[in-house]
Amino acid sequence: MSLPLISLHPPSPEDVDLEADGPRPDWVLLDFSAYVDSRRNATTASCKTRDGVHDIHVTFFPAQPPRVSHFYVHCPSFGTQLLR
Repeated sequence: MSLPLISLHPPSPEDVDLEADGPRPDWVLLDFSAYVDSRRNATTASCKTRDGVHDIHVTFFPAQPPRVSHFYVHCPSFGTQLLR
Protein backbone atom coordinates (compact mmCIF):
# COMPACT_ATOMS: atom_id res chain seq x y z
CA MET A 1 0.00 0.00 0.00
CA SER A 2 1.36 3.39 -0.98
CA LEU A 3 0.61 6.45 1.15
CA PRO A 4 0.55 10.02 -0.20
CA LEU A 5 3.34 12.25 1.04
CA ILE A 6 1.78 15.63 0.25
CA SER A 7 -1.83 16.74 0.05
CA LEU A 8 -3.33 19.95 -1.32
CA HIS A 9 -6.43 19.32 0.82
CA PRO A 10 -5.51 20.06 4.44
CA PRO A 11 -7.78 19.12 7.32
CA SER A 12 -10.50 21.63 8.16
CA PRO A 13 -9.62 24.18 10.86
CA GLU A 14 -11.94 22.38 13.29
CA ASP A 15 -9.72 19.27 13.03
CA VAL A 16 -6.48 21.12 13.75
CA ASP A 17 -5.19 22.81 16.90
CA LEU A 18 -4.36 26.11 15.19
CA GLU A 19 -2.47 27.47 18.18
CA ALA A 20 0.60 25.63 19.40
CA ASP A 21 0.93 27.88 22.44
CA GLY A 22 -0.90 25.54 24.83
CA PRO A 23 0.60 22.68 26.81
CA ARG A 24 2.69 20.34 24.69
CA PRO A 25 1.67 16.68 24.62
CA ASP A 26 4.27 14.14 25.75
CA TRP A 27 3.71 12.23 22.51
CA VAL A 28 1.68 12.68 19.31
CA LEU A 29 0.05 10.70 16.55
CA LEU A 30 1.47 12.12 13.34
CA ASP A 31 -0.44 12.17 10.06
CA PHE A 32 1.29 10.30 7.21
CA SER A 33 0.83 13.29 4.88
CA ALA A 34 2.26 16.79 4.88
CA TYR A 35 -0.17 19.48 3.76
CA VAL A 36 0.41 22.42 1.45
CA ASP A 37 -1.01 25.47 3.22
CA SER A 38 0.19 28.83 4.53
CA ARG A 39 -1.11 28.36 8.10
CA ARG A 40 1.45 29.44 10.70
CA ASN A 41 1.91 29.37 14.46
CA ALA A 42 4.73 29.59 17.02
CA THR A 43 6.35 26.40 15.63
CA THR A 44 6.82 27.75 12.08
CA ALA A 45 10.38 27.32 10.81
CA SER A 46 11.58 29.13 7.68
CA CYS A 47 14.56 28.73 5.40
CA LYS A 48 15.60 29.31 1.80
CA THR A 49 16.41 26.80 -0.91
CA ARG A 50 20.09 26.14 -1.64
CA ASP A 51 20.14 28.78 -4.35
CA GLY A 52 18.82 31.32 -1.83
CA VAL A 53 15.91 32.31 -4.05
CA HIS A 54 12.85 30.51 -2.63
CA ASP A 55 11.39 30.62 0.89
CA ILE A 56 10.12 27.45 2.53
CA HIS A 57 7.98 27.48 5.69
CA VAL A 58 7.16 24.38 7.74
CA THR A 59 4.66 24.49 10.59
CA PHE A 60 3.77 21.78 13.10
CA PHE A 61 0.28 21.64 14.60
CA PRO A 62 0.46 19.31 17.61
CA ALA A 63 -2.74 17.77 18.90
CA GLN A 64 -3.45 15.90 22.09
CA PRO A 65 -3.92 12.19 21.29
CA PRO A 66 -6.14 10.61 20.13
CA ARG A 67 -6.33 13.57 17.72
CA VAL A 68 -3.80 13.54 14.86
CA SER A 69 -0.97 16.11 14.60
CA HIS A 70 -0.14 17.70 11.24
CA PHE A 71 2.71 19.35 9.32
CA TYR A 72 2.05 22.16 6.85
CA VAL A 73 4.54 23.19 4.17
CA HIS A 74 4.35 26.48 2.29
CA CYS A 75 6.60 27.56 -0.58
CA PRO A 76 5.08 30.86 -1.75
CA SER A 77 7.30 31.46 -4.78
CA PHE A 78 7.07 27.89 -6.10
CA GLY A 79 3.32 28.27 -6.66
CA THR A 80 3.79 31.15 -9.07
CA GLN A 81 6.50 29.31 -11.01
CA LEU A 82 4.33 26.23 -11.40
CA LEU A 83 1.60 28.32 -13.01
CA ARG A 84 3.91 29.67 -15.75
